[in-house]
Amino acid sequence: DKLFEVYNIAGIKDKNEIAQRTLKFVDDRLVKVTAELDSVENNEAKLRAREGITDISAQGARYGDFVKEMEMRKTSIDLQLDVLSGVQSYVYSKGRRPGTVPAQQIVSDPILTSLLQQLYAAEFDRDRAQQSAGERSETVILANEKVNRLQNDIKENINNIRNTFRIERNNIDANIAAKNDLLAQLPGKERALLAISRQQAI
Repeated sequence: DKLFEVYNIAGIKDKNEIAQRTLKFVDDRLVKVTAELDSVENNEAKLRAREGITDISAQGARYGDFVKEMEMRKTSIDLQLDVLSGVQSYVYSKGRRPGTVPAQQIVSDPILTSLLQQLYAAEFDRDRAQQSAGERSETVILANEKVNRLQNDIKENINNIRNTFRIERNNIDANIAAKNDLLAQLPGKERALLAISRQQAI
């Protein structure tokens, strides 16, 4: 009973720590992005005032909407790639308490989630076995082998997810590049405004 009580308390503590890490991750991003957005919006206002721009053509608006959508997706991919790096560092770092996966919720891959849960359970079982049977017991050796297998499976899964994201990112870049011909046809003032709008979308 005491073991289950401690296990439940540890589980709640881990979930709270995961939430805190995720919030800190997002807060750090927001501080940086807010400063960048303020700067971009100021540049847009100055450009409109200096050049007397009131609106851009429908052609430019279509380009801007397309690029905005693509850049938002690309930013989301970059964020998830950062999270994957954090998860991989967690899995292979030593001395950290199991279960504190940084900002894992941002990458919604069911296989990765399942593997991380299995790793957490395996680490818990290994630690419990070490306390009762000693580090050199056969139970602990088998538990360590299981943890190592799960770590390798997670590494392979992360690499697969990362490759998928990179392929998608390359496709997005190709789509944006294909639209640059349209942008080149617009007058200089409109191009400058669209460049700022693109930064704003990012």
